[in-house]
Amino acid sequence: MNDAKTALGYKIQTIKKRKKWTWPDIAAKLEHSPVWTCAACLGQMSMTEATAKKTGELFKLSDDEVELPREPPYRGSLSTAVPTDPLIYRFYELIQVYGTTWKELIQEEFGDGIMIFHTFWFFGTKRKEGPPLRAVFGLPFSLPVVASFEGIATA
Repeated sequence: MNDAKTALGYKIQTIKKRKKWTWPDIAAKLEHSPVWTCAACLGQMSMTEATAKKTGELFKLSDDEVELPREPPYRGSLSTAVPTDPLIYRFYELIQVYGTTWKELIQEEFGDGIMIFHTFWFFGTKRKEGPPLRAVFGLPFSLPVVASFEGIATA
């Protein structure tokens, strides 16, 4: 369902690599956060007309390619069986939408390697403002690179 946006994302990644840009570099030019910028460029978010035009100028995209990021995405970049529990599904959806973005940002910063959760905490609180009642979750963790694919241990 997202084939055209995915293809455009590959093109943007190729240009990014060739120009030696980082996601924070691109984000600054588009005036958005690095996470949102990466997700949008990989086809997981919709861009406004103004942002799509800036992206088109930055990456020298065709008129058709400039229009594509404005379309609503079919979110979810990973293929696997979908959990049926509603709460677990929401965490699954988070990984579907942001998983490839986080992977791209982590690998850009630390290189290609195998990463493990060394220390992991989970907390949940109720947001007092409302209605509706909202839960706020946090997932702070230490994520060391334990081995790179170049065979260099970094943790």
